[in-house]
Amino acid sequence: MGRMVDVDELVGIPEIAAIAEVVAATAYEWTKDETFPEPVIRHGLKFRLWLEPQVQEWLRTLRPARAEPTHGTQSMYSVRRCRCDLCRAANTETQREYRARRKAASWR
Repeated sequence: MGRMVDVDELVGIPEIAAIAEVVAATAYEWTKDETFPEPVIRHGLKFRLWLEPQVQEWLRTLRPARAEPTHGTQSMYSVRRCRCDLCRAANTETQREYRARRKAASWR
């Protein structure tokens, strides 16, 4: 006989969608993937429940953790709107290089 399952560990499609921050239709499509964990409770064709830790693990394999953005880059300044000293300096340097390239190109 299998281990007892805590009811709080069970998640359905709406909870999977909330955990993954996607719409329920996307979560439903994921459940059709052969790599998605098997439901621990199945009642008919539509009612299925999964163990949350298994779903969390599957989501980690789907979307590996993103590396933290690095300060001191021009993209951090322009895209993420960071205004720390490192990012400001990187943006200033990028702008200087850009102006120098444009100036050199205009003399040709």
